[in-house]
Amino acid sequence: MMQFFRSNVRWIMLAITVLFVFSIFAGYGSFSGGSSKSSGGDYAVAKVDGKKIMASEIERQVIQTIERMGPEQTVTSKDYPVVRSMVLDQLAVMAELDKEVKRLKIDITKDDVDVEFKRIADQFPTREMFLEQIAKSGVTEAQVKDDLRKQLSYNRVMEDAVKDASADIKEIRAFYEQMKDYYFKKPAGFSLNAAQFANAKAAEAFRAKLIAGTPWDKALEGISSADVKGSTPYAEPSVIPTEQMTGPTEVVKKAVTGKPSAVIKLSDADYLVVLKRGEQKAGVAPFDEVSKDVEGMLLSQERQGLQSQFVDSLRKRAVVEKLDEEFFKPVVEPSTEANSGDKAPIKEEKPVSAD
Repeated sequence: MMQFFRSNVRWIMLAITVLFVFSIFAGYGSFSGGSSKSSGGDYAVAKVDGKKIMASEIERQVIQTIERMGPEQTVTSKDYPVVRSMVLDQLAVMAELDKEVKRLKIDITKDDVDVEFKRIADQFPTREMFLEQIAKSGVTEAQVKDDLRKQLSYNRVMEDAVKDASADIKEIRAFYEQMKDYYFKKPAGFSLNAAQFANAKAAEAFRAKLIAGTPWDKALEGISSADVKGSTPYAEPSVIPTEQMTGPTEVVKKAVTGKPSAVIKLSDADYLVVLKRGEQKAGVAPFDEVSKDVEGMLLSQERQGLQSQFVDSLRKRAVVEKLDEEFFKPVVEPSTEANSGDKAPIKEEKPVSAD
C-alpha cells in the first residue's frame, strides 16, 4: 500500500484539490485517536504560511482521504505518515489557491452557491432528508454553503489554469490513426430503441400505440411512470452487438426494421419492447464520425497535464514548515534481503479502519 501512495500521490493530490468537497459532509465531525502525543493533548505539527496546523486537523483529513479511496484500498498504520504528508501538501496548495482566488478577483455569487446546494439536495429522496443529514453532521446550512463557495472558487481557479488547452487537427488525426483499432472499433450489431416495463399489460399497451402510429416518445408519455423501468429516447438509439442478443432477446435479430418487436418477456417483472432502427456492420468508425470524441479525449488529457503542472507550482511556492518531523516520517520497511539472524519476526499490522 505504501508503494501505491508513493506512485500515485500526484493524481491523488490533484483530485483532492480540484474536488475540494467530495462529500459535502466529509469535513465535519470530530476525529478520535492517533492525533496527539502521549500527554493526550492536541498540538501543532506544521505551519503553512505561518499558520499552525494541528495534528487533529491532519488526522481528520487522513481519515477522509482514506474513505474517498474506497474499501478496495487497504491502508495500514504504516501508510499514515505518507498520507499525512499528502494532506499537508493539500493544505498548502489550498492556501495558495486562496491567494489565486483573490488575485483573479473571483466572485462566487449567492445564486451560484444556491444552485450547487440544490444540486446536492436533489440527490436525496427529499429535501427534509438532506437537511436532516446536515443537522446530523453537526453543522448549519450556512456552514455548508460557505464550504461550497470555497469549492466553487477553487474550481474557477482550476478552470483558469486550463483555459489555454487546445488540440489541433493534426494531433487529432494522428491520435485517431494511432488508436482507432483500440478505441473506435464497431462490432456488428443493431441500432435500436428499447423500452422496459414492469408488467406485460403496460408493454402491450405501449406496443399497440406504436403500431397505431404514435411516435416512440409520445407513446411513452401515456404509460404510468411506475410501469416504465427504463427507455431510450427516440433520438438516441443504442447500438447493441449481435453477440449480446441471446436468450429472449435473440428475436430482435429477426425483427423487422422500423416496426416494434413483439413484447419480450425477460422475467415475470421485466418486459421489453424494441424498435430496430438499422444494422451496424463490424469495422472501424470513420474519422469524421468520431473526430469530436478524439478532440475531447485530447483536450481532457491536456487539461489534466496543465492542472497537474499548476498544482505542482502552487505546492512549490507554498511556505511549509514541519514542526514535528516524526509525525510525517515514513515508516522504513525492512529489506527482504537482510539477514534474518536471530531477529524476532515482524508482526503484520492490521488494516486501519476509516470508521
